[in-house]
Amino acid sequence: TGRIRELAGLCGLVEVMHGVRPPSQVMRWTTPEVYAVVARRGSRAARRRAARGSAHRTRVIRVHLCEPAPEVVEASVVLVDGGRVRALALRLTARDRRWVVAALQVG
Repeated sequence: TGRIRELAGLCGLVEVMHGVRPPSQVMRWTTPEVYAVVARRGSRAARRRAARGSAHRTRVIRVHLCEPAPEVVEASVVLVDGGRVRALALRLTARDRRWVVAALQVG
């Protein structure tokens, strides 16, 4: 469905947080508050990556979705980030015929 296609963009969101991709690429898919958090994390990660001279690949390995209200989707995502397993919790809301990340928690 459309929700699944939008969630495929999670790799892009994670890549921004790792400083691999510029934040402007996810601006359309995030609220201003989420964008600020993602861009800040990405900036710090890019500085660390430049100091180390390496980047690691992130893979999404599991996504669970629920629809608590019309035009609202909550997702829990398990991903492998370098050698670590991480979790993301997201709340997406329908806005202007697309899904926008309205809340993000990284664990």
